[in-house]
Amino acid sequence: MSSFVEAPEIVKKLSWVENHWPDDALL
Repeated sequence: MSSFVEAPEIVKKLSWVENHWPDDALL
């Protein structure tokens, strides 16, 4: 169950990166 609980936190981190991290930096 721990992985299921942690999933939303990972999604929030990914969304934060998409919102605050420049796409050019990924290149």
